[in-house]
Amino acid sequence: MNVTIHDALFNINYSEEILQIIENIKNGEFKSQVEEIRNHISSGPPGREKEAMNRLSWFTPSGVLDGGISVGCLVEYTGLITLEIRNINLIIDKAVIKRIESIPFTFCWFQSADENSIIILVKADPKFYENDKVFIKVEKYYAEA
Repeated sequence: MNVTIHDALFNINYSEEILQIIENIKNGEFKSQVEEIRNHISSGPPGREKEAMNRLSWFTPSGVLDGGISVGCLVEYTGLITLEIRNINLIIDKAVIKRIESIPFTFCWFQSADENSIIILVKADPKFYENDKVFIKVEKYYAEA
């Protein structure tokens, strides 16, 4: 499954296999950029973390985009839905993480750059990529789990 890689805020560079991106996250390829963001959040002057976040590369888990970042620009769909859980403490909320990992639809999860959120990539049926009802059902399922 290829996804679009964005170099900084909205500059689309190329597409890459999502498993490679996940491996890069695990191997710390973005660690120095993420640590800079976290340092600005904890002790930096206000606004500096946003500048650092705008320099951080990011990707669109939903697939490959062409000409923008909306559903209408999606040319190749991965079948992944992105959920975000805010205000989670990974040290305290280990049971929540175990539950997320035990759900068979969980493709993967990772901590966001601001440390207060986790991002969950959820496997869904690719033929329903424009269906908001599917997203709402998936979101509700994870919220109840």
